[in-house]
Parts: sequence; C-alpha cells; structure tokens
Amino acid sequence: MKTIAAALLALTIATPAIASDLCYMVTEDGRRIPLGALCQGQTAPRVTPVVQPARTAPAPKPKLMDSLAFQNMRVWPKRVLMVVEGEIVNITNQPVRVQMVEFQFELTSGGDVLGSVVVPINMTLQPGQKGQIKYDMLRETTKGRAYNDVRVRPMGAI
Repeated sequence: MKTIAAALLALTIATPAIASDLCYMVTEDGRRIPLGALCQGQTAPRVTPVVQPARTAPAPKPKLMDSLAFQNMRVWPKRVLMVVEGEIVNITNQPVRVQMVEFQFELTSGGDVLGSVVVPINMTLQPGQKGQIKYDMLRETTKGRAYNDVRVRPMGAI
C-alpha cells in the first residue's frame, strides 16, 4: 500500500515535463515500473515485462503394470472353487506398492474372454522381490470351463 500511495503522490506533484521521471510504481521485489504514458495522457503505458522462471515438469512415473512381471500364473480347481495362483515380481529399481490386480480369463484354445476378477494383494515389493498370489474364486467366473482350458492374464494393477 505504501508503494501505491507513493506513486499516487508522485502523480499529483509531477509536472507534465518531468512526469515520466516521477511517475512510476515499485513492485514488492523492488522493481521500478515506469507509468510515464499514463501520467502524460498517452494510451499505452510502458511496462517492464515480467520474466517467470522456467518450471520443469516432474518426471513421469512408470505405469504400475510396467513395473511388474507375473510368473507361473495358473488356474486349478478346488471343490466348487477355482484357484488363481502365481508370482508377482518387481522389475524396477524402486519399491512398488500393489493394492489390487485385475486378471482376465481366456480360453486357451481360442482366446475368447470368459470373465475377469480383481484380486486384492496389498503388498509392497522391494526391487527384484517376488510376492505370492493365491486367490479363490467361484467357478462362474470361468463359465464352468475345465481348468486346463483356461488361461490367466493380468490386465491392470493399482
């Protein structure tokens, strides 16, 4: 507020001949912005351009599925259930937090999609570490197909 009051005082005291020297505004960082064109009645004031420092964007995080490898995935029967099991491996050089993985079931003979299931995992894997996945599900997910005719494929992870 003091800088605006000083600029207004300079505007009221200044004569037209020296208005460009006295008509200015001081910014918070101490830059002096001349307001001579305003004081002399011209339409366009001369303003010192403000240069913003360049901002660097943060490095994009790799997608979680690109950070994981799935090994020995299989489906096998257990009474009225089907069991999905296998290993999940962190293939990055950083710890990875995995909460859930979506698996899709396909026919091995033709690749037709039978269904999918989201498996809660909730684990943090260190670089190169393996984790075990074992999940019981209802047979309806695979539409009653024989376990040896069903292939498991990971589709996404959170």
